[in-house]
Amino acid sequence: MLPGRSHAAWLAAKTAGTLLPMKKRCLLLLLPVFLAGCLFSVNHPLVAPDGTAAVFLGADGTYSPFLEEGTLHLLRDGEFVPLPATAGSGPGGVLDGSPDGVEFLYVQYEMGEWLEPISSTLYRVAAEPDAEPVPIHTSELPIRDAAFHADGRIALLVVGDETAGTLSLLDPESGKLEEVSDAVLGFRQDASRETLYLLAVDENSPVPVGFIRPWEPDGNDSDPLAVFVLSGEMLDAFYTLDDGFFWGVEPFGRAVALSVYDNVMIEPPVDEEVPSLFLVWNGESVTKIADIGYMPTFSP
Repeated sequence: MLPGRSHAAWLAAKTAGTLLPMKKRCLLLLLPVFLAGCLFSVNHPLVAPDGTAAVFLGADGTYSPFLEEGTLHLLRDGEFVPLPATAGSGPGGVLDGSPDGVEFLYVQYEMGEWLEPISSTLYRVAAEPDAEPVPIHTSELPIRDAAFHADGRIALLVVGDETAGTLSLLDPESGKLEEVSDAVLGFRQDASRETLYLLAVDENSPVPVGFIRPWEPDGNDSDPLAVFVLSGEMLDAFYTLDDGFFWGVEPFGRAVALSVYDNVMIEPPVDEEVPSLFLVWNGESVTKIADIGYMPTFSP
């Protein structure tokens, strides 16, 4: 299993030579996503750094990737503990757990007549059955991801309609937002939660280029860990699916796991012409992990 996001730590990188070609499987995957009215988010299980698992379950206690109605549940000592005051539906779900496991972040969408998000609200809630959720930010655009940052603020990614998003740091007490970067498709943090890693896109170049790099608070651009061409299929997939399908950062920032279509790697160069899962080490070397692979996750 590869290291990565705390989202669903049990999701290993999936590999098999007998599976459908990547693009055909991607189309099959996208179809139910569109039918469900979900742009990019599904009801992901999440494992907080302290080992507490969290997921939204339906009123009857069952799990669905596209929840119609339910509440947040914590898995402790083999038993699910509900948080009755929470509410989840549609493409919303739990986004992050605090390092000490005492509270969680989740997003709730207000959906329109055609199942399009009208607004989204980010909540934080203590990991206790009688806890009341606290709304800390509402946006007319979809909140794609959020995470607790080491300085007490919350990293918040808000996206547009088939456009890259804006990553900001949110002060939950004052509501003040400090913009980190625009044109962001996704972000990760290292184990200390002090360093932000951005997956961003340059859509102004003749061919859209994606890159993964650490964010420097002083505003200086750091050297990218990986640079790759964003083919049409891959860019559409990033706009449609959770970016956790495609990349993860090793807890100490030494490596990036990246799933890309076709021969798209620029730095470090790759000669293969098949959809593959790659491990990029220190931005200097690349190793193909699997001919077909996605959902890379690093162990703690």
